[in-house]
Amino acid sequence: MWRRTVAQPGQVLWVSGPHGRSRAGLALLQGEIQVPEPLATALRLAHQRPRPRLDVVSVVPPGPWAAIDSSDGLAIALAQLCQSSGVGARVGLGVPAHRDPKPWPVPRPTLG
Repeated sequence: MWRRTVAQPGQVLWVSGPHGRSRAGLALLQGEIQVPEPLATALRLAHQRPRPRLDVVSVVPPGPWAAIDSSDGLAIALAQLCQSSGVGARVGLGVPAHRDPKPWPVPRPTLG
């Protein structure tokens, strides 16, 4: 079983698929952002009908691995995972980007 609480210093961060699509879909549905079709439809579906990446389970070696969903964004997912495990993280520039060359705007959270 994968848990947020078992990340260890020195482990490598592996990611699969695009990050933040569900959060962008929510922002789109709430009228916070506008994007052209067909990206708008894809983002709405990512939020309303998320699809877990079960296809990666068979390629991960056995062991206690930390895991978390990053559909709300890689930064927030990594922060939650690190906090739950009591570790920090460094992310290199090789993190995969979405295939769409134009990133969609996502509103920045504000403190209140």
